[in-house]
Amino acid sequence: MRNFFIGTRVIVCCSIAALLSGGISLSAQDATTGGISGTITDTSGAVIKGAQVTITNIDRNQVEKTLLSNDRGYYTATALPLGHYTIQISDNGFKTELISGITLHVADALTVNRSLVPGSADETLVVKADTTSIDLQDATSAGLINSTQINQLVMVSRNYESLMTLQPGVAYGNTTDNLQRGPVGVNGASSVVNFSVNGARDTSNNWTIDGADNLDRGANLTLYVYPSPDAISEFKTLRGQYSAEFGRNAAGQVDVVTKSGSNSLHGSAYEYFRNDALDANNYYDNYVGVHIPKYRYNDFGFTVGGPVLIPKIYDGKNKTFFFLSENWLREVTYSTGSAVVPTSEERSGDFSNEWYQNASGAWVQGAVPVCTAFTNNSSEQINTCTTAGTQVSNISSAANAYLKDVYSIIGKPDEQANVAKGLDPHTLTSTIPNSYPNLDTVVRIDHQIGQKLAFLYRYVHDTFPDYIGSGTFVAVPIPGLSGTTSDNPGTQHLGKVTWTVTPTLVANIGYAYSNGSIYTAPQGALLSANSKDIDITTPYTNVVGLVPTIAVSNMTTLGGSAVYHDHGVNHQAFGDITKVLGNHTLKFGFSYSHYEKQENNSSSGNNQGSFGFINDSAYASVVGLPSGTTAYGTGVSEAQAFANFLLGNANDGFSQYNRNPAVDVKEQIYETYGQDNWKLTPRLTLDYGLRYSYVTPPVDDTGYLNNFDPGSYSAAKAPTIAASGLICFTAPCNQSNSGAGQSTSPNASADYAGVNYINGLIYGTPSSANNNQASPFGQYTNTMQKTNFAPRFGFAYDVFGDGKTALRGGYGLVFDELEVSYWETTDWSNPPAVTTYSVSQAVLDNPTGGSASTSPSTTPGRIQAVPLHAATPYVQQYSLGIQQQLGRNATFELGYIGSHGTHLAGAEEINQPVPGAWRGVITPLSANTGCYIGSSATPAFISSTCDRVLNQIKPYLGYFSVDAMRTVFSSNYNGLQAKVNKRFSGMTYIDANFTWSRDLTNSPADYSGFIQNIYNPNGDYGRATDDRNMILSIDGVYELPWFREQHGLEGRLIGGWELSGIYSAASGLPFTVGASGGASIQYTPGITPAASADNPSNIVNDNAGLSVLGNTNAGLRVNQVSNPQDGHGIKLRTTKKPGQASNPEFYTGAFEAQDPNSNVPGTAKRGTIAGPGYQTVDLGVFRNIRIFNNLKTQFRAEAFNVANHTNVNSYYATATSSYFGQIYPATTSYRDPRILQFALRFDF
Repeated sequence: MRNFFIGTRVIVCCSIAALLSGGISLSAQDATTGGISGTITDTSGAVIKGAQVTITNIDRNQVEKTLLSNDRGYYTATALPLGHYTIQISDNGFKTELISGITLHVADALTVNRSLVPGSADETLVVKADTTSIDLQDATSAGLINSTQINQLVMVSRNYESLMTLQPGVAYGNTTDNLQRGPVGVNGASSVVNFSVNGARDTSNNWTIDGADNLDRGANLTLYVYPSPDAISEFKTLRGQYSAEFGRNAAGQVDVVTKSGSNSLHGSAYEYFRNDALDANNYYDNYVGVHIPKYRYNDFGFTVGGPVLIPKIYDGKNKTFFFLSENWLREVTYSTGSAVVPTSEERSGDFSNEWYQNASGAWVQGAVPVCTAFTNNSSEQINTCTTAGTQVSNISSAANAYLKDVYSIIGKPDEQANVAKGLDPHTLTSTIPNSYPNLDTVVRIDHQIGQKLAFLYRYVHDTFPDYIGSGTFVAVPIPGLSGTTSDNPGTQHLGKVTWTVTPTLVANIGYAYSNGSIYTAPQGALLSANSKDIDITTPYTNVVGLVPTIAVSNMTTLGGSAVYHDHGVNHQAFGDITKVLGNHTLKFGFSYSHYEKQENNSSSGNNQGSFGFINDSAYASVVGLPSGTTAYGTGVSEAQAFANFLLGNANDGFSQYNRNPAVDVKEQIYETYGQDNWKLTPRLTLDYGLRYSYVTPPVDDTGYLNNFDPGSYSAAKAPTIAASGLICFTAPCNQSNSGAGQSTSPNASADYAGVNYINGLIYGTPSSANNNQASPFGQYTNTMQKTNFAPRFGFAYDVFGDGKTALRGGYGLVFDELEVSYWETTDWSNPPAVTTYSVSQAVLDNPTGGSASTSPSTTPGRIQAVPLHAATPYVQQYSLGIQQQLGRNATFELGYIGSHGTHLAGAEEINQPVPGAWRGVITPLSANTGCYIGSSATPAFISSTCDRVLNQIKPYLGYFSVDAMRTVFSSNYNGLQAKVNKRFSGMTYIDANFTWSRDLTNSPADYSGFIQNIYNPNGDYGRATDDRNMILSIDGVYELPWFREQHGLEGRLIGGWELSGIYSAASGLPFTVGASGGASIQYTPGITPAASADNPSNIVNDNAGLSVLGNTNAGLRVNQVSNPQDGHGIKLRTTKKPGQASNPEFYTGAFEAQDPNSNVPGTAKRGTIAGPGYQTVDLGVFRNIRIFNNLKTQFRAEAFNVANHTNVNSYYATATSSYFGQIYPATTSYRDPRILQFALRFDF
């Protein structure tokens, strides 16, 4: 044990020394290397001291290491380049052994033990190494995707990410099988690496190429560059219990290794081809009668690598090698867009023969009463319907302009056909063009100077000039409205030097520069330049060039994509040193990263302004309901909301940002580590170490970085909130219906800077614009935890001493990095960088009375916040498993993997009132606002107009909400993971992976899923977003045995056939039943209040329980009264058909409306619905034709989802929708159909 404590002291001391010298650690040092070690004995088992071990890289004809075994017969060689090796072992009195067939993969720690036979050293025994090996060096759970899998498996997207699931413990959370290469994916959505590794979040993976950081740290979900699979040698995922040298993120460490040159010239030329004429149709497209959308796909290019040879000038054999890859992608898709749009009659103002759902949910036609005239009380921000009818004759001038410039190019829905299919009659199905071209370039140079120095330079560049027909990030699925062109280049440079000081001392140092950009330009009718008739005076100047957004309840929102500029840069320096000291292999390293991000708000920041229009339940006593229905169903809501648009009655409000803000944030990351791999006995190896990391808080060069500090908030400066929920500036403030305890006089000391309310906000760059409210942290607006020490420990035990059975286990604490986007959000949302003008109800033609706003908004605003003292999220990983070699070429692994996440990031609305705190204090609005049912004691906060009265009792008066990222959440994961691998001769193999697990958390995502009730965070404890309980994958390649070598004429004619396939199956993702304020849902609620003028039908309008919590970003839910799987079980097969109200996918009766009289939020559990699972088979048939010894042609026929199995993505889980419990009618509700691909390759 003395050696253990000595090693531990060395690790701690050297780690601290490295830190003080300005270091940080990273996996770059081992990203292109591996190690080989072993013990030399004689036939009796006695160790042999002083045996010479020569390790030769046969790809480059280089002797990499010459070593002597120590007094325990042990040898170890570190920092070996990846490739194929031989090991020669010799000693006096023993026959020399030459072990061939050794392949060293990325981050490998191979064990090659040998027992020498007595005899003459001049006599050589040639031994072939096993093609499989057991890990006897550490406890790391890892998955290697080797060159055979990359080159020979069918790959639906030609994107290496798609092979991530061919290992246990990896859950794929995306809804499409075709992972688009590039930062912009299918239909304009962000292309994200949506993989959960061992239960961790998908934002917690670290993605590298040859060790260089390839992850955009803005959201930790997109990559800088996407090398072609033909440029990739292999990639490995370290899933858990990894050594201290690995970190930066707390889940998977995914490292891609690019191909390199060797002494022989090798390369390829290829083209992959797809066409819609070869494919099956998407289930939804078939269902609605849409022909297979146009699809063109050509992926072609070449690779070449070898020694650098310049005739008569330079001969680089054995020392200088190059590799070049050029890959062109030409992909054109026509996606199917499903939108909800008004009918021809509705556009003319005629609602006399409107579609709506009757009491049984069937679509029928009849007259729907709508509002035909209204008045606006601008001071109270209340619109009041005065008359009703079925014809809107006085269409506003602004609405007419939209009808002329925008709606005129929107197609008309086929109402009868839609109803026949059970769809909303307003459904418009269109095909939308998209284009994804790219040129991917990879260049790599390796240079060796003797056995001491090795240099590596590698360059990757992508172009990705895309066109997205529905718009980038803000998609409108209607042709001609919101397309975008974009230029999305990415680049990475890597330079690295390896110095072998002695055979037992190796040092690495390197630098990587990475960047990625997205530059978009909008097109279509939602551009102001293309819709010149739309001229609305808004509070602030519209600088994004879009017409104001129109959001009609239950219809597709018409809001375009603005100009978007995103540019991220990462400068990364790293180094490490490895020393073999007896049976110890000590390693110390550092890394430093400087990250920059320039970005504006991808959704345009609402600088164009946004109008909302909802149905007329607020005017129930005026407009009434159509015959045959007792609820405000989808059809009624659509008709009445669109009628309000025609009138210009923006009864769901108007808001606008004063600018489209951009940020220029920077952060620095420091890490360092020390570790020891100790061969304690010939059968037991310990691997232990310590890692330290520190991430600085971001700064913003624009000067707008800010934060909300609850301690700086002054109640004395809080503005007076009137009974209407608005800020009162003019005496007397109406408090007649309020017991909130405020004065009836305006608060003159309210904290304003110009038009901005900034009480409690602090600024990294204080100025007069923000009342010089300086941050106590200087240029920063918060602090980050500095005590980030992460211990690691693992062991590997050779159970029987024969190298065929390993018991491995370990524990490790791994810190995670918070995304920079949290800080960006405060810049994009908070004053004075952004001033938000917002009114609860407005007039479309004149939202501000005809002039720009020069006075503070009377509507309390929404701000963002990050923790003042952010804790660093971390995950504790632990495992115990066994590896068993089965025969010569097969292995079996079985293990328990667990993890516990602490201080995870999540979102809370910290300005949320205590549930039910309004009772006896405030009175809901009345007078045709529809804000209570039966009596004022039974409120129904169905809109922002009603909800705003809660502003009187919120913790931070003057703000509607304070959306805060907090590091207070947790998770736990427990999994049983198994893997079986069998290799045969040639490329033939079969591989199977199985995971049975449970992943639970009280925060579903970093910042996109707010918890429902901040006063009971454990009420959100449930299944994690990417929790798939069971996952199975089987992959393999089979070279048909007859005439495989293709000798003779017969072999050339009928030999060379090959089969390739992947089978994937997984249980479904969890879904949470939520609700939104608005019209009542169609099921019978558990509460039936008394009838009233405002509620003639005795229905509950407060389905989301807004009277309890208020309408914020919190994920509001309904009540759960039974098991939603009752009578259904876990459905392995779905109905497939969308919109089948009579045959829901789960038991909708398990949920009911929230009781407005209750002070308890909705009781439905998060993740309570088991979503649909999926299974698919991808199959390839290849013919390999050997032209010459080193030239091979391969013809490939591949089918993805060969059986055309219909896989449903999700169920509609919003209880207030008529689609509740059903498959939503859209192409995106289904995974990909069968796709065929043909390819021709030449490899030499």
